[in-house]
Amino acid sequence: MGDNQRGQGDGRSRGGRGRGRGRSIGRRRKNNPDNPSSSSSHQNSDGDFSAGRSRGRGRGRGGGRIPSGRNLPRNESHSQAAAKKPPPPPSSKLSGPPKKNGEKGAEAHTVSELERIKFTKILMNFREDDDRDKMEFSSDLTNTERKFIHLLASQLGLTSKSTGKGDDRHIIVSKRNENKKKTTTGGIDHEELPVLNIGRGGMDALSKHLCRFPPTHTEDMESRETGASLLEAMQQHQSNNIHRLAETLQELNAGTPREAAKAEVKVKHVDLQRRIARHGYYQQRKTQQLAREYQVITNNRAKLPVFARQDDIVATVATTPVTIIQADTGAGKSTQCPQFLLDANPEVNIAVTQPRRISAISIAERVAQEQCLLSAQHGESAPGVGSLVGYQVRLETAITKDTQLLFLTPGVLLRKLQSSPMLAEYTHIIIDEVHERDKYTEFLLIRLRDLLPMRPDLRLILMSATIQTEVLMNYFTDCSDPFYSANPPIMFSIEGRTFPVQEFFLEHVLELTNYIDIEAMDEAEDGEVPPMSMDQLDAALAKLVGIDDIQAKAALPKESQVTVRCAICGKGFLDPAQLGEHIATCTGFDDSDAGDVIVSDQGLEEIPTANFSIPGMYKFLDVESDDNLSNNDENLEEYEDYDIDAIQEVVDYPFQDVFKYPIVEEVEEAALDKWDGVGEFETDVVQEAELSPKQEKYLQHYQAIHDDDQIDTTLLLEVLHFINKSSVGEGAVLVFLPGWQEISEVTILLESTAPFNNRSRFLILPLHSGIPSSDQRKVLRRPPQGIRKIVLSTNIAETSLTIDDVAFVVDTGRAKEKDYDPHLKTSTLQPTWISQSSSKQRKGRAGRTKAGVCFHLFSSRRYLSMRPFVESELLRTPLEEMCLMSKKLNLAPGGPEDPDGIPAFLSKAMTPPHEKSVTNALELLVDLGAMLPETNDLTTLGECLSVLSLEPRVGKMVIWSYLLGCTRTASQMAVAMSYKSPFVLPPASMRRDAEIAQLKLSDYSESDQVTVLNAIMKRDQLKKTSGEGGYRDWCRRNYLSPSTLQMIADLRRNLSRELSSLGYADPMINGHHNRHDKQHALWQAAIAAGLYPNVATRQLGDVNFSTMDNRKAKIHVSSVNAVRGQPLNSKCQIPDGETEFVCYGDMVKGSHFFTLSQTTHLPSPLPLLLLCGTCLSIHPANDEMGQYSILNLDDWIIFQCRTDVASSLVVLRKRLESAFWNAVSDPRSGTKGLTSLEQDAIETLGTVLKSAFKSAAVR
Repeated sequence: MGDNQRGQGDGRSRGGRGRGRGRSIGRRRKNNPDNPSSSSSHQNSDGDFSAGRSRGRGRGRGGGRIPSGRNLPRNESHSQAAAKKPPPPPSSKLSGPPKKNGEKGAEAHTVSELERIKFTKILMNFREDDDRDKMEFSSDLTNTERKFIHLLASQLGLTSKSTGKGDDRHIIVSKRNENKKKTTTGGIDHEELPVLNIGRGGMDALSKHLCRFPPTHTEDMESRETGASLLEAMQQHQSNNIHRLAETLQELNAGTPREAAKAEVKVKHVDLQRRIARHGYYQQRKTQQLAREYQVITNNRAKLPVFARQDDIVATVATTPVTIIQADTGAGKSTQCPQFLLDANPEVNIAVTQPRRISAISIAERVAQEQCLLSAQHGESAPGVGSLVGYQVRLETAITKDTQLLFLTPGVLLRKLQSSPMLAEYTHIIIDEVHERDKYTEFLLIRLRDLLPMRPDLRLILMSATIQTEVLMNYFTDCSDPFYSANPPIMFSIEGRTFPVQEFFLEHVLELTNYIDIEAMDEAEDGEVPPMSMDQLDAALAKLVGIDDIQAKAALPKESQVTVRCAICGKGFLDPAQLGEHIATCTGFDDSDAGDVIVSDQGLEEIPTANFSIPGMYKFLDVESDDNLSNNDENLEEYEDYDIDAIQEVVDYPFQDVFKYPIVEEVEEAALDKWDGVGEFETDVVQEAELSPKQEKYLQHYQAIHDDDQIDTTLLLEVLHFINKSSVGEGAVLVFLPGWQEISEVTILLESTAPFNNRSRFLILPLHSGIPSSDQRKVLRRPPQGIRKIVLSTNIAETSLTIDDVAFVVDTGRAKEKDYDPHLKTSTLQPTWISQSSSKQRKGRAGRTKAGVCFHLFSSRRYLSMRPFVESELLRTPLEEMCLMSKKLNLAPGGPEDPDGIPAFLSKAMTPPHEKSVTNALELLVDLGAMLPETNDLTTLGECLSVLSLEPRVGKMVIWSYLLGCTRTASQMAVAMSYKSPFVLPPASMRRDAEIAQLKLSDYSESDQVTVLNAIMKRDQLKKTSGEGGYRDWCRRNYLSPSTLQMIADLRRNLSRELSSLGYADPMINGHHNRHDKQHALWQAAIAAGLYPNVATRQLGDVNFSTMDNRKAKIHVSSVNAVRGQPLNSKCQIPDGETEFVCYGDMVKGSHFFTLSQTTHLPSPLPLLLLCGTCLSIHPANDEMGQYSILNLDDWIIFQCRTDVASSLVVLRKRLESAFWNAVSDPRSGTKGLTSLEQDAIETLGTVLKSAFKSAAVR
């Protein structure tokens, strides 16, 4: 039946045929370039990724596939497991066996695992091959294999096309033209260009400014047509007027970037005698005055495995420049190794880096306690942290002249290199947790490897739990410097105190749980599952929710007739039939206007809920609106990957195969032969290096019906049942899931499935970086006796948190990783397979306090194809900050092609970043004006940006705000953009309330930056008037994190200090730099001036936005502009011929499309034309009257404008550029150091922007 759905009902039908009592909706989605979500339902002649949706009671057979891993649970009785095997998981259709690779209608995942891995490697290698723009696959591929290649190419940013017919049909894959731009006008004629409107006030202000300061001859020529003055000067030069060309070039270059002056570095003096004396005092204090306490501490330290190697480590470090310590988790390396060195040598000054600020602080406090610095004696106060042992992290410092052991983050140590390039004050540098490969640590390793030959007295110690030992050793031994040939690194390997962990892969899990009846699957290949009648569906639903006699309740009052409640929104219904109709349209929140729903709070605990889950339940869909259906799909980590076709699962699921899980008593079994956490977890499953034929068959059948790139919640539920019935005790279960959407889905699934919905026996806890910290801490507490804890977590539980009571780990093998794609020049956030080292880390979470078991929901074959380790962050993030730092520290003084340039310096990393990543970063910095194009030397702006702890574009926004007069506002928006969102993830039932609260905070400004700004300002107000209690209550009601808001407030002070160090006025105090602090038009101008070219456009009727490089994108679902009812979340309503603009902080590519976050609507394009881009050209419009000219910004944003106004804007822009560079060159003088012409131009700018803001087109 293809894409259309057939429903049996008397309702309406759209896109298909409806008959009987139900209604059916189905439609064929075409590959519309204006609808990125259509990529998930991509349609071509090789296959059909269709999307269909049926609603109602009755029989429906449709082509819409069930997204794998999001199926309804099979509620088979485990007490009958021996007598009856469970039914097979639902296939992609209601009837018939699953389609195989090559069969018509087969899904892409039916391609074998080996073939999918092979095709992925082929396309990845093609992307890296700069010599090829196209590649062709052979014509012997099946339809399903071509379907998979189409999908994979789209995810990699490639284009694919099938050509030919029959046996000659093949695929051609090509790379996109990244240099191709699409103008905002879409190539229409000049007569149809949008007209720029700046308002009467703006035109008057321009006229007055030019009357006060008439244009020079060059300005006048350039304001008529770009290049006219240079053409005239060249003609005069040929006529022997040699001075005219030089004067013209000098005037044209007045607004260009200027090179910054080189700063002198001061060498710090070290008072060695004082250091030795203070060290002796602290040693005597603990060994004599606090001898008893210190002896107890020493006895406890001696129990750590690393303590036995103390003498060896001290001796080796004393004679070896580089020492590598590989120690398992729990060995004590982080706290003990620094103390070994501190106690052994009174002259040492040690810096220890920790990748996170909380780790640096907590370990410093632990070491201070073990050094007896937190204990008072004989009435004296304890020295405390900050004496002999201290820490220095962002926003917080505890350090004095006595400090000889300093814990700090890698970023802080890098900043110390600015004032001390040789790190002369330190004798030892310890880099802990090297395996995390963060970008600052990678940068430090480059510098330290170059520094050690110049400082042979410096000692470098690298420590990690899981480390690429061979790679790290080779990094020092394989370099060309002879210093390391004579002084090779030495490695220690120390075992930890973990317990053994058994692991089972997918082939073992399928056999353990008997998840698939392979014999029944073989028999079913020739048959079909018969469609259900209405009575069968009613009976299935009744059995599902535990209602034996629906008609017996018909005589009760209406409020008492509620027999079943929706597990999504809590609504009550008369019978399962009504529930079935409701499920198809459930939005997850209560709608009191729904006439067919009984809303009753009475007897809530007694009324059972539906025993199944819908993955799309967290998205508030208006199913009658096509706009909403196309505009609320997959997004980032906060609310990522919403499945718009989830309702199809309910329609297509074979309910006759569903069995209700028995009540708790039925699944209780005797504790005999159950694993108790001691000894081996005994099973009958064969675990060999090679898969047995039976295991191969399990995998073959499983992968034919399920896409293992998706999370199979049905199998996950089966594993949890298996754990529950095969073990005793209270060992916690830790389940690793990719993101919040999957965590929420499984949470609802468990809370509606026996026995896990029994709160007296099970505690279900989500763990995600976006939930409040108070909820995060709950997972660390042991539950009361008799209750088993099930933690559903992202990869935050791999290393950041340790849950001691975990006995079982269920590893889905998937994670949402933010990456940087140098080919797409954008960040990506897609579910991906984890690395082998991450898999080992997850497995190790089960062996902290006793023996554990790990169930991997991926095959051992898949494990072998995974990356060995997590890539360096240098490969996963944009490199603008690293490039600025290279120049700031004078580590790469050369140009881009020189052997001492930035590309050459970064290529010395342990894992060098992609060449395109470096090139992209340098191009962006040159476009921003932070670097000179030929030499890559820092400009005055680049010097400022290298000091600010902000992303370069956001830093430029703050610098521009000093001229625009809104620095207080811009600086607060900037620090909020540099940190995580203060909004917490709401429960599904509160999603709409959270959106409304966010919308109110935005004051309908259509700006995420303004929304957070309002939250910060409200926080400041409540702190003064309502106290801490009132402030926290307000945060709770508005779904805000108090700790995140506090961090943003602290970052304001940090940014103020950085700006003051550069000579700028404090942004938080009143002054000329805050004269327009309440003007939204100036706020938006500052945002545009900094974030450009992060600008997207659309026109009347468009749903999605187009970026500068012609990518289609939509607003990210976490944005206030994505809230239902917001103008940017629906079709563009701007007048015909006009263009709608939105600035964005970040664009991220998901699995199928791009999303824009940190968005701000620009009512007028004037800020872009005056403050942004590299070139604003003007040309006559060739109209008959000569009244109009064409303004063209970077061959992208094009408007027509009255000639006099256009000429005035070109002159004003040139003067503003000159004012900007003069102000950046002398920040201490501010606008007072500018010429009177430049000062007047800035004041005119404010008037013109406000006028254009008021005159913008109304939707």
